[in-house]
Amino acid sequence: MGSNVRGRAAADGTQRSVGVHVDGCGVGANDHASWAYSTDAERARLATAWVEEGLAAGRRAMYVGNGSLSSLIGELADVADLGARIEGGDLVVASADDVYDLRAPIDADQQLRVYAAAVDAAFEAGYLGLQVAADITVLVDDPERRLAHLHWEQVADRFISANPLSPLCLYDTRQIQGLDAIAAVHPLQGPGPPAFWVFGTGPRSASLRGEVDALSVDSLRDIFRTMPSTDVLDLSELTFVDGRVADTIHGELLRRRSHGDRIDLRGATTFVRRVWDLCGFDPELLGP
Repeated sequence: MGSNVRGRAAADGTQRSVGVHVDGCGVGANDHASWAYSTDAERARLATAWVEEGLAAGRRAMYVGNGSLSSLIGELADVADLGARIEGGDLVVASADDVYDLRAPIDADQQLRVYAAAVDAAFEAGYLGLQVAADITVLVDDPERRLAHLHWEQVADRFISANPLSPLCLYDTRQIQGLDAIAAVHPLQGPGPPAFWVFGTGPRSASLRGEVDALSVDSLRDIFRTMPSTDVLDLSELTFVDGRVADTIHGELLRRRSHGDRIDLRGATTFVRRVWDLCGFDPELLGP
């Protein structure tokens, strides 16, 4: 699956990068990445690179993490003119509990208002957008919080697809495992290639891309369960499913519709339609 792909157009013409995130590849105003790090030095390096790219592009940069402000600022020591950047408002450093409510699972609508306001403030201050490196480890270390966070990431990604907010979501593999679903809803991922992606192509549209099999079907199920109900999901780049995956998609479509929470599909390939037909499912559920 190679390196990241520049030039994937969203529904409104916005360009997004999709694939494996590579440092220094050039972060677009609507890019959204995740990275599974394993050392403090790796986190500092990634946060520094993301922040520097945002500053170079004329965006306000922001670093959010769990810890004291002095320790977080220390991680960005390699940023040129660090003190002046912070003092002048080009770079904002914040503790996670100043940006997120850590007392309960994340409220997607409330959190979106926080970031939308931060984007507006960046514009009003003369910047071209907001670029954020955020360590989400503390947000997802409790498994009970993960489905809510998975919904938040998808809500945020649809917003990002049409607004100049470019976040890098970092998480510590020494503390948490099993975040495949959360990683999969980021168009850019690292350090390795994902099996599949679900990412926004517009405020009310998304694409399911790649290969989904029995090893990743549970992640796909959780993504469907937390997907925004406004989505139209394009399947034209879904290259492989098996019977269990088709059954999971079918079941989630019916479950959501039974609750008045509809997701529409479109663009299914001949291969996907063949598997769907072999399972005996209603072809109309796959859409046009």
